[in-house]
Amino acid sequence: MCLCHSHSVADLGKEGRQLDSKKPKIKFAEYAYMEKCYTMLTKTDPEEAKRLLNQAQHDAEARWTFYEQLAAIQYSPAAPRG
Repeated sequence: MCLCHSHSVADLGKEGRQLDSKKPKIKFAEYAYMEKCYTMLTKTDPEEAKRLLNQAQHDAEARWTFYEQLAAIQYSPAAPRG
C-alpha cells in the first residue's frame, strides 16, 4: 500500500494524493492461515496465535484508516516567497 502524489491529477485541479491500492477484501486471518509459520504457531501456542491475529487485524485496519485520512487532506498552495 502506498500513498502517491500524481502531478497529472493535481494539474487537473484535483487532489494529487491517492492510494495506489484498494481496501483489503479479506481479513488478515485468511491471509495468515496461508502462511506456514502462522499455522505452526496455532498448533504450538493457540492463545498467543489468537492474540497476535487480533492485534494484526486491528493494526491493519488502523493503518488503512490513517492512509485514507492522509489521502483526503486538502492542501492549499503555498504563497510564493519573495
